[in-house]
Amino acid sequence: MEKNMKAAVLTEKCKIQIQEVPTPRPQRGQALIKVRYCGICGSDVHIFQHGLPQPNILGHEFSGIIAEVGPEVENWKVGEAVSSVPGLSCGSCYWCLHGQSQICEWALQKSYGTGVVPGAMAEYIAVQASCMRRLPKGVGLREAPLAEPLSVALHGVRLSHFRPGDRVVVLGCGTIGLLTTLVLSRSGVGAMHATDPAEGKRQRALKLGADEVHDPQGLSPFIFHQRLNNLGPDIVFECVGVPQTLTDAINYVKKGGQVLVLGVGMEPATLLPMVWNFKEIEIKGSFGMTGDEYDLALGWLSRGWVPVDQVITKEVPLKEIQEAFNLLAGPNEEVKVLIRLAD
Repeated sequence: MEKNMKAAVLTEKCKIQIQEVPTPRPQRGQALIKVRYCGICGSDVHIFQHGLPQPNILGHEFSGIIAEVGPEVENWKVGEAVSSVPGLSCGSCYWCLHGQSQICEWALQKSYGTGVVPGAMAEYIAVQASCMRRLPKGVGLREAPLAEPLSVALHGVRLSHFRPGDRVVVLGCGTIGLLTTLVLSRSGVGAMHATDPAEGKRQRALKLGADEVHDPQGLSPFIFHQRLNNLGPDIVFECVGVPQTLTDAINYVKKGGQVLVLGVGMEPATLLPMVWNFKEIEIKGSFGMTGDEYDLALGWLSRGWVPVDQVITKEVPLKEIQEAFNLLAGPNEEVKVLIRLAD
């Protein structure tokens, strides 16, 4: 095993350096994965723009090959193709014991690449064996990173009040927005509109099941009232994570409806609580996924239910990662960009 490896380190806001860092060694209960692909998540872009308290390696949507197993790791062997749930839960806190492991305090602190634990935008990553998943038949290393955002979409829809026949609006046609559109389409949605400023992304939303798409610039809430039974959407899925789309979601949703917030926002949002009161709406957050939902996402990929080519739009080598983040931080037509770590 190489003593050092190449890794993309976020050193400050909007600056990533390719550095030689020590190759991690698998500790008790861990395995070392040679990373093949790592996706750039929207939350990675938000972290890129806002920075971290200390330099770290980003990346939590990944696939690779087991290169080494640590002590007390059973039923795994070198050479197996795997992906991984991005956060480790403690299994014993209130949230874990009540089926909400995704919001375990330990998971929040120890998710790969989002805080102090190194992520997968590197040649190797050490992960807990309990987080690893074997890739099922029909799922290759290239598409395996989509299991993470797909499970986020599945979690959001399951957490919402959605019922077959409901009328919905999806704000944002990036990876989470498109996969949410796909999940709703396959779950019996009654009518679905989607918004995004990028024409190419709007066209992808139509292919994944949206009935109508709109440019949000200058879009009036009354369009949804007119097109959706003169009431508006039962649920608005906010999949962007910026203050304006949260405001839009509250304005668009029907009285008594729900806003389900999937976008991870890192900026303060100014909202008018009186609108919540007057419309009697519910605003509910959604974070991450459970391990069962991650397994479900792998099952969707295995069955061919995900049009991978509509979601993965670009691959770049590790050396071009700064340019990839610069692209995604501004207006663009890309959906899921993969960092290719090995051939």
